Amino acid sequence: IGTNRVLNMDVPTFALLGAGTWIMCRQVIFRISNQIAHHRFLINFPTVSPLMQGLTQGILYLLIYTVSLVVLIAAGRSVDMTSLPDHPLMVGAYGIGMWFFAVSLGFIFGGIAIFWPYFLRFATVLERAIQLFSSVAFVSEQLPEEYRGWLTWSPTSHGLQLMRSFYFDSYPSVDASASYFWTAILFLTCGAFLFERLVRPYMQPI
Repeated sequence: IGTNRVLNMDVPTFALLGAGTWIMCRQVIFRISNQIAHHRFLINFPTVSPLMQGLTQGILYLLIYTVSLVVLIAAGRSVDMTSLPDHPLMVGAYGIGMWFFAVSLGFIFGGIAIFWPYFLRFATVLERAIQLFSSVAFVSEQLPEEYRGWLTWSPTSHGLQLMRSFYFDSYPSVDASASYFWTAILFLTCGAFLFERLVRPYMQPI
């Protein structure tokens, strides 16, 4: 639509960070949940646990999408289309935080599907609803003041905005809170692993 910059961020990099990170999250959520709910044959082996299966899936997709995003940004930079990060380590840290969010949600969705096999048919609707409030396509500072609170209730909104803030020194996010994001991720991760332990006795090999 002819827009070249969003709040001092170039549009291609802005879009890659949001869409690339969320596509990774989406894949991790549903790969883990399906692994837990429908692909449990590996737990016939005594050394394999559902936790191990889920984390293996999550790490695999983290590596795939990290390499893909780095290649796309590097290729874009070679033709002067994208920008390089100002603070790459911090950008990576918030990418890992988003990954922990996705892993946790994957275990929760998979655990629910143990008791309600049809749950995963509706999980995509929940994932889309979360995406709307995750600053994937826009950031809270683009909204009128009275609507910003609706976006920033979601920890993923804080994560993506802080990731962009560290990627671009020219975009200091005024709405995102690091403490809110990491506290939410910590509680969600602990809750997901606890939930996995509680439902593990009900998991039978398929």
